Amino acid sequence: MLASHHNRNRGRYEPLEKHEHHDQSPKDEVIKGRSIVYKFIRYALILSLAICITFFVGIRKEERRVALAKSTRSKYTSNSVCTRYRSQENGNCTEIGNDDGENGNGTQCLVQSKFEFITTKDKEEAISAGLDIAHCGECGKCSTQNDIDLMIRTKETLTEDATICALHGLVLGDYKMDSCLSDIGFTPGCSTCWRENIKCTQSKCLFKCMKARLLSEPNNVHPSANQDIIQVDGEHSEREQAFMLNACLECDEKLCGPDFIDCAGANRRRLGIVSDIKREGDEQCRVPHGT
Repeated sequence: MLASHHNRNRGRYEPLEKHEHHDQSPKDEVIKGRSIVYKFIRYALILSLAICITFFVGIRKEERRVALAKSTRSKYTSNSVCTRYRSQENGNCTEIGNDDGENGNGTQCLVQSKFEFITTKDKEEAISAGLDIAHCGECGKCSTQNDIDLMIRTKETLTEDATICALHGLVLGDYKMDSCLSDIGFTPGCSTCWRENIKCTQSKCLFKCMKARLLSEPNNVHPSANQDIIQVDGEHSEREQAFMLNACLECDEKLCGPDFIDCAGANRRRLGIVSDIKREGDEQCRVPHGT
């Protein structure tokens, strides 16, 4: 009797239990979904905060290093100059025949010439030796006719081209960066100097350069107070528009520039080329190249 009554009760309450379980399931799913969303938002905020703090601390460290670094002007005001001269060497030789077609009149050789670069202690020594002045400062791996011609041709685009190569190296590795520099047209030796400079910038100026890239900062920011002014026909005129470098270029120049110029020898400033990076008058080499 009791067992029968118990079985009847089970049959009576069992549908109710199933019904209650069915009513709670959608609510549980909604709560679970909201919990996942809240966790995602919380983690995203924590990650964003961590990135901002890292970015801020990184920029502050780089600013302190730049503030303590010495000016690079001495690299462009030294007395030494890199000079060039033509060296000749015999190329392919061919036999010269007689008028009747017989051999015996000797050989004719094609004389080939190329530029050789050497450093002299000053401009006067170079002139007295009859040498052409390629650029101010000592010669380096970029002191070749190919690299000099390249820097003249790309004076308005080389900064952006090198920045693209830096991005290739940062994302895709050194091999892609080397390939990019080679595509610009540098000789292998000169490419080595540029590659090491890019890696130095990535190591010492990463946050400043990321900020400059994200904000699309121009190469030069606000005008400096010390403009290079001369008088023309009794009136003042600006010989060149001089601007301060943006934070990325300033960091690169002070922290990585000395090693780069020691390696490269030639760059646009030492060649006296006015490029897409404006300079103060005393920051630009005044020795004309090729004279």
